Amino acid sequence: MNNQCLQNRYELFIRECAKMTNQYNQEVIFSVLQCDENFQKQELSKTISQISEFYDLEYTGNADYIHIPNFNTVFENYLRYPILIAYQINDRQIDILGMTTIKDYHNIANINPYYPIKNSYYYEITGLIAKKNSPVKGIGKHLNEVATIAIREHQKLFPQAELVYVADCRNYRSVNAAKYGSSYVRQLDNSSTHVRLIGYYTVVDANNNLLEAPTFVLKFETTKDLPTKQDIIFSYQISDNMFEDMETEIRSKLAEFSIKDPIRTIDEGTGIVNFYELEDKSINIDDIQIITNQTDLGNDRIPKTKILTKKAVNI
Repeated sequence: MNNQCLQNRYELFIRECAKMTNQYNQEVIFSVLQCDENFQKQELSKTISQISEFYDLEYTGNADYIHIPNFNTVFENYLRYPILIAYQINDRQIDILGMTTIKDYHNIANINPYYPIKNSYYYEITGLIAKKNSPVKGIGKHLNEVATIAIREHQKLFPQAELVYVADCRNYRSVNAAKYGSSYVRQLDNSSTHVRLIGYYTVVDANNNLLEAPTFVLKFETTKDLPTKQDIIFSYQISDNMFEDMETEIRSKLAEFSIKDPIRTIDEGTGIVNFYELEDKSINIDDIQIITNQTDLGNDRIPKTKILTKKAVNI
């Protein structure tokens, strides 16, 4: 991607953020963090700390679903990717309401093991999170809208770019967000836009034991070739070999769509990643139903900030 495309990308995110800010009558500010004057007025280290603490405090769900970004990860993302943020100014203090990082990958020299399609260029909307118990509603949904529409507009300038989603196979909220995103675009521009399930990946150790639940890989597409309506239900059960049983369920439901041999890659520090692509990519995400049977419960993380605070009080 050339410099002009990169500039256009940021301009599109800024434009869509401004539109969403207007929808909130300027009471909530949507912006690109790196271009926001209110954040530029303070030390960068304070901004990075605010964001990492926000993720730590506001994400308290199943710890398998997300790797909470620490200070170093947030800083690396700040240097490399657009971060969309929503916030208010209260008593001259920035009150963060939500954010997401828009990552882009170009699989030429450094292949991303989680979507290792060679020579592909694609976006991924990652780490979408909104403040819990906030009186301001719809922040997460609207951040997703801003990101999706801006990327769609960028695709008109750079047609090679794809939009890919990933979601833990139990995480129906993320799958529903992808469903909503495609529905929103269809209504907005009357297009035949939908999200396909194109495969899944697993992360295993050296002995081929799964380290986490399988993750669906979804792709946002606009095409006249609409998938045929079909109902696919993924139903999971709590067991001693829960991750392995989940993959068995997924493979049984996807067998008729011809699962290719895995593309096997090592992600240093994480594990061996097996990416399973479907030969037949006709599954519309709208036709998928996930029955978790409580496999999405438990393993709730406790924010590190609260742990440190508790220790300080005890001292």
